[in-house]
Amino acid sequence: MYQAKKRVLPPKKRYKVLQVILVLTTLVALGLLVFWYLRRPQVSVNDNGAILVPINDTESKKHFAEKYYDFDLPSDWKEIDRRNYPYKVVTWKGTEKESAARTIDIYIDLIPANMSLNRILPVSGQDDRLGVNPASENCVLFTDDTAKLTPEQATKLPERSLIWNSIRFTCDIPNSLRNVVGTGSTEGINRVSVTGVKGGKHLYFFVYTDHSAHPDEKTFPDMLRSFRAI
Repeated sequence: MYQAKKRVLPPKKRYKVLQVILVLTTLVALGLLVFWYLRRPQVSVNDNGAILVPINDTESKKHFAEKYYDFDLPSDWKEIDRRNYPYKVVTWKGTEKESAARTIDIYIDLIPANMSLNRILPVSGQDDRLGVNPASENCVLFTDDTAKLTPEQATKLPERSLIWNSIRFTCDIPNSLRNVVGTGSTEGINRVSVTGVKGGKHLYFFVYTDHSAHPDEKTFPDMLRSFRAI
């Protein structure tokens, strides 16, 4: 059919075209809905009441909330242990690839002052947050007499109290091949105080252990920077 020298589709064909457009529009809308559903934050609560919420970031993160504090970790991490005696500590662990060889312990108030470390990471309490500084190298390298030892020779030596950047800690000389990083501050060995708005002031000690073939230098300081006393 032609009208004014222009081709005009018959009513039946125009109806079919409108049907096709409607179907395509519906499919696109459904696709967008499915995409949003799959990308939405998966909020859940664990057996201890911790709220788990992935955070939109270049690296997927999960938010953990405890009674007196909260913090972020990579999304594959989960809580694996919780103890109240002799120390009050909760342990989190990675579950994918090399992260399964990494753990983070958070001690609160009941803190092991005699725990030895391989590296010290200086922190300071800044209201409800932490001031985070770079971690040291392996403490066996701090002194000439231990830096020259082989790991086997180091096993015959006792632990030693050392000071790095004005922070005292116990160096685990006999286990020099381990990669145990702990926080320290000028407040005392293995402790720093952080004050929450509701929970008040508490002492904390953070320990990162990495047994993987490729040590991760990012997860622990990132977690400390995200830490907040409630």
